[in-house]
Amino acid sequence: MSVYELLKNDLEKIVFDLSEFKGKDYIDIRLWIRDGPLIKEWRPTAKGLSIPLEQASEFMEGVGLIFHAIEKKKEAPVNNRKRTGK
Repeated sequence: MSVYELLKNDLEKIVFDLSEFKGKDYIDIRLWIRDGPLIKEWRPTAKGLSIPLEQASEFMEGVGLIFHAIEKKKEAPVNNRKRTGK
């Protein structure tokens, strides 16, 4: 069952699903594509990941740490020094 879709552009989207494989439940985050903006049919690619539900809390902890790092980066002063190319 599709839970959420994030449209990257006219040809790609990231689909968040709950799936089952061999009796085990997973969070599936996968890139879906279509062959042109006028083509309605989307198809999944091999690019993505499946996380067992038992690891969902640990996965979300990692996502939270990413958001924390993004916020810290936003708050950091901009370095105005020029690069020397070394």
